[in-house]
Amino acid sequence: MPLYLRLTELLQVEYRLVANFPKQYKYSLGQDMIAMTWKMLDLFITAQTYPATKKQEKLENIQMINQQHDCLNLRIRFCGELKLISLKQQSRLNESSTEIGNMIGSWLKHV
Repeated sequence: MPLYLRLTELLQVEYRLVANFPKQYKYSLGQDMIAMTWKMLDLFITAQTYPATKKQEKLENIQMINQQHDCLNLRIRFCGELKLISLKQQSRLNESSTEIGNMIGSWLKHV
């Protein structure tokens, strides 16, 4: 369950960061990032509940998690470009995101 823990940690950081976004970004870009992380958590839980006989469905779910992760990375980078987050905050988010990406990639290889 390390992936679950990393996703929940990322979600907590996102909530704290988005609370400080200007109003024009808080309810669009910020909420979009949070929604993507929630979607990854939901897909993770769904993938965990598939029985061993439903390998293809599990693989599709993990691929969807990976896709959401890629989209989230784009938004994190965009937040940095818009100066909504500091370089230090962006660096921490990127570190966390890299860990999550490595876990997803490893999971994809083992399914």
